[in-house]
Amino acid sequence: MATSSEHNKKPAIDKKKLLELMLKKKGIKNTSDTTSNEILPRGNNDYLTLSSAQQRLWFLEEFTNDTAAYVFCNKVDFYGSIDLAVLSKSYQTIVNRHEIFRTSYKQHNGVPHQIIHADVKIEIPLIDISSLSNSEKNVEFNKIAHKESTQPFNLEIVPLMRMCVVKMANDHHIVLQTIHHIVYDGWSLSVMYDELKVLYEAYIKNKPNPLPELEIQYADFALWQRNNLKSPELQKQLDNWKKTLSGTLPVLELPIDKTRPANQSYSGSLSDIKLSKELTESLRVLALNNNCTLSMVM
Repeated sequence: MATSSEHNKKPAIDKKKLLELMLKKKGIKNTSDTTSNEILPRGNNDYLTLSSAQQRLWFLEEFTNDTAAYVFCNKVDFYGSIDLAVLSKSYQTIVNRHEIFRTSYKQHNGVPHQIIHADVKIEIPLIDISSLSNSEKNVEFNKIAHKESTQPFNLEIVPLMRMCVVKMANDHHIVLQTIHHIVYDGWSLSVMYDELKVLYEAYIKNKPNPLPELEIQYADFALWQRNNLKSPELQKQLDNWKKTLSGTLPVLELPIDKTRPANQSYSGSLSDIKLSKELTESLRVLALNNNCTLSMVM
């Protein structure tokens, strides 16, 4: 039964469908609309194809063999009171909502495929270090975070995410969220946090899930992408890049302060620096003049 607030909501206008209807009434065919540009829900598939990004990460995981090089560990600070049961329910809703969080990856006839699991439970243990001194808390939290971020995943076993809540004080908790890069990227992270905020605020007030049902899932996009890669235009682009990158390519020897090891260790650190506005603009000009991005210059 719809609530009074639902009755008062204005129905969302699908501008694309409205345009198609207007064109149809005038007897005009919308030639710009092709099935290749529209992502549709897939049918029932036992073996779902991987997207290009997923296949690349799957290969790198197989190639590097049991490392945590592609494991993301993020933290979310909660200040004030926190309801762990509501937090757990919010994360579980996200897992139920997005198939990508319930997906494992296995080979079939030598080809990797996605396997979507119907039911995946997320457990969020609580680690209480609130009784320690401030300096001890920092040391212990760094140990916990390091352990989470350096523990690899098995891509054949779901879930490819780990959660834990570290209690720093009665009014300060840190949620550690560790997920394999094959599941999400930086853009996806912001989407996840937005949904987490909406769900937590709704559930803490005993309200139902306010998020709309998803029309498509990531596996639908992967299938759409693979089908489009078979098109003549994309094959033309692929042939062009094969030709451009063929032959003997130059080796970029950047000046480094240490000898490159025989085996890649993936060890490193971060260093934050601030550039002036004038220097940043000069770097943008340098990038533009050399037909590259600012990221490449940096």
